[in-house]
Amino acid sequence: MSRRHRAEPREVLPDPVYGDLVLTKFMNYIMYEGKSPPPSRSSMARSKPSRRS
Repeated sequence: MSRRHRAEPREVLPDPVYGDLVLTKFMNYIMYEGKSPPPSRSSMARSKPSRRS
């Protein structure tokens, strides 16, 4: 579906906690539809201690 006009880019506000614009853009890139992605298997393996001795 075409638009009559090109969509205007939205202004990104800085992070409310840290006041950093780059952090806001990074978090928007990481988040997908308002949810963080599920942890990968490799990150889960790093975060939990191994039961092997």
